[in-house]
Amino acid sequence: MSRILIINDNPIAMKTIEVVLEKEYQDIDNAKDGKMAWALLKQKEYDLIITEMMLPYITGLELIFKIKKDATFKAYYTPVLIVSDIHEEDAVTEGFNAGANDYLKKPFDPGDLLSRVKKLLTANL
Repeated sequence: MSRILIINDNPIAMKTIEVVLEKEYQDIDNAKDGKMAWALLKQKEYDLIITEMMLPYITGLELIFKIKKDATFKAYYTPVLIVSDIHEEDAVTEGFNAGANDYLKKPFDPGDLLSRVKKLLTANL
């Protein structure tokens, strides 16, 4: 069973992602900000991290940098999917440079989200 962490400060966006995924994945945790996400990442192991770019306390980009800077950190090899309403090409490039594996722009098609999640989880096996 795959464990997924969704990080989003917008409760509607978080619930939308969760509803799309819960049809196939039941082990889903939520964090409403970067600080809460960091605490969860230090406690649990996840198979996938889905994050927004703009978050309170620790941004999604800062969180990815923190995760990917230390190869001994348990989440270092965990794939990261950014789901964001920031569409500028520089932001997308920044996300990939930080260590994200994929970037999905909002609004998104639920089928597109699901297929990207499956791809990232399969590639991580």
